[in-house]
Amino acid sequence: MPLRIVAMVLVLCGWVFRRKKTIDGKVFLFLFIVVLESFYNSAETLNILAALLFAICGSDDVKAEEKALFYVSVLITSLFFVFLFLGMVESRTYISTTGRIRTTMGFDNPNVAALFFSSALYLFVLCREKIKNRHLVVAAVLELVVFYFTDSRASFFAFLCFVVLVYIMRLSIFQKKNSVLIYASDAFFVIHLLSMFFAEYLMPLNSLLSGRIMHFINMTNEAGLMRYLFGGSPLRSDNFFYMLMFKYGIFIYGLFALMVHFAMERLIKKKYYAEAAFIFAHLLLGFMESSIIRPEIASVMMVWVLIFSNTKRNGEINQSVLGTV
Repeated sequence: MPLRIVAMVLVLCGWVFRRKKTIDGKVFLFLFIVVLESFYNSAETLNILAALLFAICGSDDVKAEEKALFYVSVLITSLFFVFLFLGMVESRTYISTTGRIRTTMGFDNPNVAALFFSSALYLFVLCREKIKNRHLVVAAVLELVVFYFTDSRASFFAFLCFVVLVYIMRLSIFQKKNSVLIYASDAFFVIHLLSMFFAEYLMPLNSLLSGRIMHFINMTNEAGLMRYLFGGSPLRSDNFFYMLMFKYGIFIYGLFALMVHFAMERLIKKKYYAEAAFIFAHLLLGFMESSIIRPEIASVMMVWVLIFSNTKRNGEINQSVLGTV
């Protein structure tokens, strides 16, 4: 926690020295609610506050942010591989209760390892001036390697969705139906909000989803009025939407949903198709992971930048998805 506070102070100092002192009204409202809630739920709110401050204080030049985070991610990943080779971190291989062979790759959990290594692959694609088919193929092959070792299904399918969307969204037929991705993103929040009232009917899927349905039921049963309003649940779940609701409350849940809607509209209107696909893939990942509230993962920081920044880019705004070879 102290290191996270120091990091937030340094980010704010950078914001002041760069003289970037304007904040969009909707973003300011979200920040105001988060700060207010920090007095009620300080420990948990630090995660979301750190991600939000990074997004607000960063550059509005999307391509610059993508490249910077990609370089940081490559550096950290390279150092991590050195630590693995030297035996400074331990990688364990085990057989799960469902018979799946999984490797932790230096982390406590294979799913966290998959998120960490997939982060660099997302940013590898996004930081291209022109995303070409070979970039998508290279990223997909490397993601297959990550999946081979970690057997993290959620991370793999979310990345596969990202690659497919980046490919098809450059087709002219999509540009006539670009609102589909916006409303599909909205549906994620609505579906999870409704599921809180009938989660018990989803119990047949509990085994397939590695016990997550039972965790959902426990969180809804434990929550009283104050949990729904202001969060603070002591329970955890591998689901971003449930964590957002029961850790932070309905106000932050609703405002975040609205910010995602506005961001998707803005990105698609400006033809930032790869970035829109990137956000959508992380929301899809949110069904099985709470990763979008993990400020230590570079790709997650990029999600927050895209949602809460003005998303400008130097040069042509549609170049990130026009490459073909």
